[in-house]
Amino acid sequence: MIVSGNQKVVRSVNRAAILNLIRENQPVSRIHLSKLSKLNKSTVSSIVSDLLEEKLISETMIGQSTGGRKPILLSLNRAEYRIGAIDFDPDCTYVAIGDIEARVIRRKKIKTESGRPLAFIKKCLNELLEMKKELNCANLKSIGMSIPGIVDTRNGLIVIAPDLRWKNLDIRKIVHEVDPNGIDGRVLIENEANSSALAEQWFGQDMVKNKSNIVFISEGIGTGIILNKELIQGSFDAAGQFGHMTIDPDGELCICGNRGCWEVYTSKDSTARRFGGRSFNGSTNGELGKITALAKNGDKLAIKTLVETGRYLGIGISNIIKAIDPEVIILGGAITQAWDVIYPEIAKEIEARVFVDIKKKDIPIIPTSLVERSSLIGAFALVIREIFRGYRITRG
Repeated sequence: MIVSGNQKVVRSVNRAAILNLIRENQPVSRIHLSKLSKLNKSTVSSIVSDLLEEKLISETMIGQSTGGRKPILLSLNRAEYRIGAIDFDPDCTYVAIGDIEARVIRRKKIKTESGRPLAFIKKCLNELLEMKKELNCANLKSIGMSIPGIVDTRNGLIVIAPDLRWKNLDIRKIVHEVDPNGIDGRVLIENEANSSALAEQWFGQDMVKNKSNIVFISEGIGTGIILNKELIQGSFDAAGQFGHMTIDPDGELCICGNRGCWEVYTSKDSTARRFGGRSFNGSTNGELGKITALAKNGDKLAIKTLVETGRYLGIGISNIIKAIDPEVIILGGAITQAWDVIYPEIAKEIEARVFVDIKKKDIPIIPTSLVERSSLIGAFALVIREIFRGYRITRG
């Protein structure tokens, strides 16, 4: 892991390597870090001193002696480092503060007011600042935001979020208007499916974290794609719009203006609409949960509705498998509550539609293992990834 070249770049790369090794092996001693990284002890000690000064890590306990002085063990500093997160959703928006390992310290659920975008975004930011005050966070190290739409990640813009009916919003400008001096780091925004894919890559089950090629399908139906361990964003931050691939050219009208999009047949909204007839007078998530409960109790219409959603999910996933050839596909959202009903239909469609040689690979299709919303954890992950991935070379 020893890197040579420009000293600033070398230092930054080695710093990222040590920080990641601490995250993966905590609590860990300086001696063990030197062995794992193959960096000399003085380099490791110098980097560790910097990380301690930045309060990214802390000395947590005394380890067992192997013959000499007992080592002081290092861990990530969960107590000091704080990150803000806002997860926008058409039904409800989630505002939270968490630590460097995306553990939620405080969270608030707010009914989304999509018709008042500027006022609502400012309301969410003010809620975040109130949390910061209540928790006595001296420094809030950046804010991550998950958006259900196309965003310009470089400039911090929401380009278009059809489900929210938002367009051309400058998030960083809005943040500055609300709190011109209070945010210590950057404001990072990302499409909610992309941020969810990052959440799975960083904090999902071990089987997922060890994969290089991951596809996450959100309940929207957005698609986050990680290839060779890197998030695929596309030339204009619009990669992964599989929800708008055409399943039926003469099908139902989609919110995007086209007909027969995959989303029209598989999203939580379409599942609730297809169930028809019975209204639960709640959010779509709530309706989907109640449809699932009815299905588990043998309600024929509920079962039929979910079976059809599973079938259409399988049709779209078959196309994704042929296009991306991933190692694992993860589904998120409330629909996973009906996994016993939808998964057999997904598997049946894949069996019928995917090439024989691809089928032999037996690509796992699994529900998310995250307890919190993937997109909320993903908002934290946007900031955490920046902290851990080290350096960035800019030209100018």
